[in-house]
Amino acid sequence: MENPMRRETDKLSSLDIEQMILQEDDQKQRAFLIVLHSINKSLIANTETIRDVSEKLETHLENFEKHTKAEEALVNKGRGAWWVAAWVIGVVQVIGLGIWNEARNEIKDIHLALQKDRSLLMQLESRVLFVERTHGGEKK
Repeated sequence: MENPMRRETDKLSSLDIEQMILQEDDQKQRAFLIVLHSINKSLIANTETIRDVSEKLETHLENFEKHTKAEEALVNKGRGAWWVAAWVIGVVQVIGLGIWNEARNEIKDIHLALQKDRSLLMQLESRVLFVERTHGGEKK
């Protein structure tokens, strides 16, 4: 298959040099043409190799850019999820703090009520003891 990127002069000059080699009678000129033909073939092969590497590199770069964009999208989704999670955790902490504060206030109120009841119970017990001591022996 012909490479569309190959220059027409590459093909022609190769054939021209080959014909010149066949037609040349002078050994020095023939050797020079053979070296020139070898250099020409090497340059053509080198150009094709570079073109092939360039195409592969371009394909690799396109795939890398697609992969990078996909990763960036995933990272952005992750950042959004962390942002939402942080807000949810913050709201839960505020609600928990409110519940804890209410429970602490209720425990404080219960503690005060218990102290008041103990004080009242102690007063009643002391009155009962007083009454029992003062009227302890009397039975009706």
